[in-house]
Order: sequence, then structure tokens, then C-alpha cells
Amino acid sequence: MCVIITLILSIIIIRETVYPIKSVTEKLKEISQSNGDFTQRIGYESKDEVGELSGSFDLFMDKLQSIIKEVYLSAETISSLSVNLNQATTITILHKSLFHIPSKSKIILFFGKKSKFFN
Repeated sequence: MCVIITLILSIIIIRETVYPIKSVTEKLKEISQSNGDFTQRIGYESKDEVGELSGSFDLFMDKLQSIIKEVYLSAETISSLSVNLNQATTITILHKSLFHIPSKSKIILFFGKKSKFFN
């Protein structure tokens, strides 16, 4: 009788231990092969150690997803500012090259002819 009870208890303990570990392991494999999909979670909820591990991993993924989103938005902002800076620099260079007139030429343009006062 003790052997049967021990066998039944062993099966129950093994099932209760192995099933959650296999479940979490399969989900982790799925997440790792998802090509960077940070929206996936393990979602195994239990009050045992495996449930705690699963919850901690899901929380880590939440934080990581948030950080990656912030980095992406910052990169977009930097890219946009870089384009604006490039355009402003180009306009400034063109403006200076179009309107740069040597100082003696400015005098001629102002008076219409060379003046002996401004040579």
C-alpha cells in the first residue's frame, strides 16, 4: 500500500513540477525565436517559484519594451533634427555665397560709381 501511495504522490509531484517548467520553457523558446517581438509574455500565473520567475520575466520584458520604445522615439527626433539642421546649414551657405559682395563693390553699388572718399 505504501508503494502505491508513494508512486501516486511521485507522479503528482512530478506533474506539478515538470508541467510548469516545460510550459515556461516552451514559451521562452517561442519568444526567443520571434525575431525581436517584445510584446510577447510568458503569462504563466502561479504562486510557486515558476510563477514568480514567469512574472519577473514578464515585468523585465515590459521595462525592456518601454526602453526600446523611448530609444526609437529619440532616434526619430534626432533624425528629424539632423535633417532640419542640414537644411538650415545648406540655406545659410547658399545665402552667404549668393549675397557675399566684396567691400569695394558695395561702395560702388551704393553710390553708383567709385567715390574718392571710400577708396
